[in-house]
Amino acid sequence: MLVTDLREDEERKLRNAKTEEEWFQACEEVKAGRGGNYLEDWREKVVLSGLVFEKRVTFLGGVH
Repeated sequence: MLVTDLREDEERKLRNAKTEEEWFQACEEVKAGRGGNYLEDWREKVVLSGLVFEKRVTFLGGVH
């Protein structure tokens, strides 16, 4: 049975990513556990939550 929702440990890996490489690795790990697909609540937990924007600011060193 595949886990469809983002687990706390997966979210922690995404939030703790310090580089784009770490971010993409964490994303690939999440997808790998679900047959290569993004999870059902990806948009809610990662995009709409502001996490993607937060990481963009971190990786680029500010808002661009």
